[in-house]
Amino acid sequence: MRRFLAVALLALPCGAWAQTRASGDLTVTGAMGAGTTVPRAALEIRLQASDAYALKASSADGTAMFLLDRSAKAGLGLTPTGARLDASGQADSAEVGLELRAGNSTSSVTSAQAAFGDMSGARRHNIRSRATGEQRAGNALDFYLWTSSDAVYALGSEAVMSLQLGTAAAMAGWHVDPSTEPATVELVVSSGAVYAGGVILRSGTSAHSCFAALKDDVRRFGDAERAQAAAELRGLRPASFRYKGEPEGTKRVGFIYEEVPESLRGPGGSVSVNARLMNLELALQAAQSRITTLQAEVERREKGRAR
Repeated sequence: MRRFLAVALLALPCGAWAQTRASGDLTVTGAMGAGTTVPRAALEIRLQASDAYALKASSADGTAMFLLDRSAKAGLGLTPTGARLDASGQADSAEVGLELRAGNSTSSVTSAQAAFGDMSGARRHNIRSRATGEQRAGNALDFYLWTSSDAVYALGSEAVMSLQLGTAAAMAGWHVDPSTEPATVELVVSSGAVYAGGVILRSGTSAHSCFAALKDDVRRFGDAERAQAAAELRGLRPASFRYKGEPEGTKRVGFIYEEVPESLRGPGGSVSVNARLMNLELALQAAQSRITTLQAEVERREKGRAR
């Protein structure tokens, strides 16, 4: 009977193949092709010129659940857009758009949740997760970059940033570890138009250490720097103003950037508070030195009169 059906199907004209239907289970032991008579895989779907999608899976009402278009872009729950894979998740109903399983269950991180490489899959940066059941400390999301010391097709091993959850004082909520090589800065916040011109709002900071062991190329300021600081301090022209675009804005006091000495200018058209404080310190030292000199002169003249 099976041999008869096979012969009958082969005898059908090409137009009849398109009308062939199977009701119930269908088992194919060879290759199957859709749009091609010579499939090169267990299942090959070849698009025709008029086809918009290579694969479409729909719900009972016809709503597309999965779409794979002719540009090799896939959409889950929506029509593919510019991304290679676009997943729809309803944030307001706590629906997850994409979830990566099999994360690390301990603080011993060995595998990656997501990897990003070049077109050949080499030089891969990666994100790893750490989780400890029913604990706060040890839960983290770590970011690694590939370096030249790593194998070409290995995951990056250079830890650069970690988002950590912890209650101990030593556990940072956001830890930045830029590199084992010397770095100019560890964190730069920009406005998008000016380098390092962004703003950070914070409720507390830790004091920066002033130990000599942490400093290099130390040069002491002398009388020349004190005299220059005093001259710059006398040349400052404080002013009151309002910012443009704020017709009823707050009346402010400060300085005009273009009128401030170069040594006091900060990034993004600002006046450096640290530089001003240092300038004021040097100017006070210069004034104290002048006071000491005048006091000695007064004492000398008073002794002369007493004679």
